[in-house]
Amino acid sequence: MLNLVTKAFGKLAYQINPNNRLWTFVEYEYWNMQNFGLSVNRPVEATNDQVGPAVAMAFNFLHTFTENTFSEIKLGYYDEYWEQRPNQGRDVPQRYDWLTGLYSGNSSWAAQNGTNQFTASATVTHHADDFIKGSHDFKVGVEYMRGKDNMKMEYAAGFTYTDNYPFSYYYYDYRYTTFAYSYGFDIKSNGWKSSSLSPSGIGWVSSWTPSTFSTAACRPAFMAKSTAPTTDWPVQSAIRCISGSE
Repeated sequence: MLNLVTKAFGKLAYQINPNNRLWTFVEYEYWNMQNFGLSVNRPVEATNDQVGPAVAMAFNFLHTFTENTFSEIKLGYYDEYWEQRPNQGRDVPQRYDWLTGLYSGNSSWAAQNGTNQFTASATVTHHADDFIKGSHDFKVGVEYMRGKDNMKMEYAAGFTYTDNYPFSYYYYDYRYTTFAYSYGFDIKSNGWKSSSLSPSGIGWVSSWTPSTFSTAACRPAFMAKSTAPTTDWPVQSAIRCISGSE
């Protein structure tokens, strides 16, 4: 088996001016696994190649209003395609000999899998000193995510065969026969999610020291989810708080 991976990577960090900073990167790779499954009982013609490219990208823009207030815009994207290719093509089935344990003909599976995801967020953060007897970080923003994941997998030529399998209608009345198996699936899925701070609330992380030390974190949130192909999607609103003291 030969495993080849081609990779490329790029990164840029640029301070536009004292108040604006840009950061981005991109990474690409291509997997090429040849003769996957090669062994003493599986010859080259009964193996497969597993190949496919993948790319990941990210973008971050930071703007500083003051030493206590800044905003961020973040974008992210990932795309991948993976394929399992039988060495004899998709029209030749795999055969397995029960008596010898040898495979021939072709690799059993043919498969394709494509997936991608996009995320975006925009936030504004403010740090307040000496406010309500303590220091506090206030943060507001929105976030969006969308992605899909599709996969198709099936036996090459629709079947895989087992030859010389001992089958008996009666006890010890063995006869050698051939069994054919068929299986496959084609799954397509995609969905999205968005969330933001509640219009009537603000998220915060705070600390103060009247007589004891305590921390609190609250995040009112609005979330909507959708999964195609259905057009009905649940809406959830929630507020989550954690606190502790010592």
